[in-house]
This record gives sequence, C-alpha cells and structure tokens, in this order.
Amino acid sequence: MQNRQNGKPQIGKKKRKVSENKQPQTPPPVKVRKFVLTKVGHVRAELGRLYAEARNGQINVADASRLGNLLAILHRVIADSDLEQRIAEIEKQLEGGRS
Repeated sequence: MQNRQNGKPQIGKKKRKVSENKQPQTPPPVKVRKFVLTKVGHVRAELGRLYAEARNGQINVADASRLGNLLAILHRVIADSDLEQRIAEIEKQLEGGRS
C-alpha cells in the first residue's frame, strides 16, 4: 500500500475502520437468568449447573462450594416445608373421619 501524498509504501500500518455511528460502542447487556428455586427439583438442577460451571473453570471452586452449601440448606428447607404441609393435610383428613 502506498501513501497517496508522497508515493512511499506504508509498512506496518493498518487501515482503521471508521465507524458509521459517532456514539461510542457499548457492550451488549448481560443476560440475567431468573432463578426459580421453589421445588427440590429446581435446586437439584441448579446444583448440577453449578457443578458443571466449576468443572469447566467458569467459576471459582471455592465460590461453587459456598453456593452449593447454600443450595443444600435451601433443599432441606423446601423438603421440610413440603413435609410439614403434607402432614397437616393428613391430620386434617384424619380429623374429618373421626366424626
């Protein structure tokens, strides 16, 4: 490629692409995933995703461990709540049958 003014070749210079937009380029917005963790199955799926991300090096293993512990606690809370609700329903049915 030669310089138009003096006819000398330009070495090592690259053409800059001129943007048609005069506004600065901004990165695309980060997609935020909505978490639905209301059932044990949801927690199990999230724990699987967390494990895969840690194995693939996408997140720090220490962070994955902390989040995994929180998910284990959430699992127990959901299971206990579900069990409590089921026992209350059984008790209600038993009281109705004693009349």
